[in-house]
Amino acid sequence: MAGRLCLIDSVVMGSFLHSFQVYRWPSSLLKDLNAAIRNIFWTGSIDGLKSVQVAWKSCYRTKDSGGLGVKDLGLLNKAMLKKFTWRMLTAESFVFTYLRARFFTQDHRPRTWYVVSSVWPGWDIPESFRASHPDVASEIEKVVISTDPDSLFWTCSLDGVVSYKSAYDSLSEVRSSAFWEEDLRHLFPNCLFARGLWDAVSSTFSHKLKLDGICLDLWHEAMMVVFSTQLKALWRVNTDGDAFGSPGLAGCAGVFRTCRGFFKGCFAIPLIVCFAFEAELAAAVHTIDYAWTFGWRRLWLESDSTFVVDTLRSRSYKVPWRWRPV
Repeated sequence: MAGRLCLIDSVVMGSFLHSFQVYRWPSSLLKDLNAAIRNIFWTGSIDGLKSVQVAWKSCYRTKDSGGLGVKDLGLLNKAMLKKFTWRMLTAESFVFTYLRARFFTQDHRPRTWYVVSSVWPGWDIPESFRASHPDVASEIEKVVISTDPDSLFWTCSLDGVVSYKSAYDSLSEVRSSAFWEEDLRHLFPNCLFARGLWDAVSSTFSHKLKLDGICLDLWHEAMMVVFSTQLKALWRVNTDGDAFGSPGLAGCAGVFRTCRGFFKGCFAIPLIVCFAFEAELAAAVHTIDYAWTFGWRRLWLESDSTFVVDTLRSRSYKVPWRWRPV
């Protein structure tokens, strides 16, 4: 099968690349081609049929996501047309510059009417508005209209340019991660929401934190706060569990920290086939067992499962203790 996969990637997919860049293929034809590629991979023949246990859509995932990296021809066709559209709107070659000037408006929309070329005359303020609101009209006229052209930015890539890969990922189920850059000083000391949190912490521990320095100063100052005797002996643990299916193969994990947030240990355990909520509960049970074994009697357990929280709060004997480690 590895040879068939290589054949599909290098020969079959390569034969469509040029045509996909300029033509939008019929969906019915693409569906038949996708079926033919599937049959070639599983049986070695276009017309061959074979009973398989793996959905072909899962093969469209990347290899890092557990798939084969096979491309869906319909999405590949749209991705290449998207790349061509991007070049049409941004490329500085003679051909694309002429096409933009002839067939597109200034806001990059297809032109459906003929417009005589003209120079931007500035703000055209009606005389009636100028007479009734002279101050507002004067302020409007002070606004300088930039002569620099607008630039397009593709949010699914770091450099802001459409590539075939980013275009395909934006159309497939494997979405590209959103890129977000945030200044640390704004994120922690200066953000209004963060300041509200710091003020709440300061009020709780009767210690005013200085938020005008750098993040390292804020961290050092927070570490100097004297906690109560009860909080000093408190252990904090974050747990999580999930299942690949409903039910499916599952696992659970937890991370232990001190009251000041310093890492002390963790665990990750594979489970049998179960539901996701059972994996969440197993993580909590394993956490309690480890804490009792190591003598950590004051435990702050955090879980994103309301089922686990409600079950533990109810102190019910209905908790499936079969998840308890032996």
